[in-house]
Amino acid sequence: MKRALLLLLIVCSSCSWRPHHAAYSEYYSYLEDKPAAVPTALPERCVIFFVSARHLDYADPTRFLQSMCKHPIDGSMNGDVGHAWVHLHGPEGDFVGGHSGETGEGQPRYLDGICELAYLGDPNAARYLQATQYNGFFQRGSGGHEPTFAAMRPISEEEYARVRLLFERPAAHWREYRLAGRHCVNFVEDVASELGIAFNTEIKVMLPQRVFWGRCINLWEDPAYSCITFSTPDALEKSLVEKVQSGELCAWKGASARYSDDGWKEVFQRLRRYWFVRTCISKSKCVPS
Repeated sequence: MKRALLLLLIVCSSCSWRPHHAAYSEYYSYLEDKPAAVPTALPERCVIFFVSARHLDYADPTRFLQSMCKHPIDGSMNGDVGHAWVHLHGPEGDFVGGHSGETGEGQPRYLDGICELAYLGDPNAARYLQATQYNGFFQRGSGGHEPTFAAMRPISEEEYARVRLLFERPAAHWREYRLAGRHCVNFVEDVASELGIAFNTEIKVMLPQRVFWGRCINLWEDPAYSCITFSTPDALEKSLVEKVQSGELCAWKGASARYSDDGWKEVFQRLRRYWFVRTCISKSKCVPS
């Protein structure tokens, strides 16, 4: 039953996954003019921002959940919302990686937590989206993600030293992980801030008040839990493109540093989500309000 409720939260009711409504087309219009990157040698010191965007549909709760279930970018069904990471390059050494978490170790993942609260009769099960996870970690490399866009900026020796300190923070720093303000995109923003760069990455996502699975199940009664504002890889990609177009950053194409000491964790999680959703879709049907 928990699996069936999880499906409710990411259900897809259409065979076609590419949205065609005006709001979606307008938001992602930047993709039509995305700057082409030419492979080039790296400068002596630089920072490269990588993003793997999933191009989710944020127009309304139903469309958002549908696009989470079946990604508009490629039709995949693994519940992945994307990722972002940074490559710091210099003669002193290279550092590649980002902030990851929500492993399910020690506490439920976000969707699992909502399921558990709902079955306990909590009228505001969606409040779990605001919880802090304590299984975060620094993930070396890309975690198995393929970048949809990358932008580079040459940096000075002093800037290199400041950014390096962000990579070298102790393991305890990375343990806290939450949707609102402490995840992979926020780490990218931290690095950018050291270079005087500000990205526009926040999106407000509205949540359906209730879903139906044989009976009505409330996700929220208190309007405080009716939405969540967080930074997304989709918004980061859009902001990166805008920075390249303005000349503040350079589009970059090259090796994406996909190696990862922790990559097996991410691959396992993505496969688990895919097979779980696929199995549920083949056996169940439910419709969100």
